Amino acid sequence: MKEQMYPEGIDCVWIASDRAGCVAAFVTAGMGPIPYEVFYGAIELQDIEEQVCQLPDVSSARRLIELELPNDYVDMASKGFFVYDWQDIHRAEVNCSRAYEPITRPSNPISVVELPSPLRSVVEGVKFRKVLFADGGNIAVVDEFQTYQSSM
Repeated sequence: MKEQMYPEGIDCVWIASDRAGCVAAFVTAGMGPIPYEVFYGAIELQDIEEQVCQLPDVSSARRLIELELPNDYVDMASKGFFVYDWQDIHRAEVNCSRAYEPITRPSNPISVVELPSPLRSVVEGVKFRKVLFADGGNIAVVDEFQTYQSSM
């Protein structure tokens, strides 16, 4: 697969696994960092969210923030994915977390081995070695991966 460019200003989803083998979807808000490995995966970046949303529902979703959420956040959690968002898009520079923040979580998380290929190969290639999604904390992607990030 050829290298893909950072989708400047386009809200997209990439996926990863944690050290326990659970899976998560990360929503970029058009500017959050994306690990290099995502750009060389078996699925084009713009197709990941659609493939995740086509999976069967296996869980209920629990909202972790009070704000109104797009349906796809809840939909991805109902597929067994933890869902994180780049909330810094809504903040002044001095208040930025510089991390993806948990937005929804599944009541029944799925693991990498439950994913169909090629989604499985994508998350196997983007594995957090220090993070457990179930801990519920913010995730600074740049702490574990080299990343592409928007220049905006």
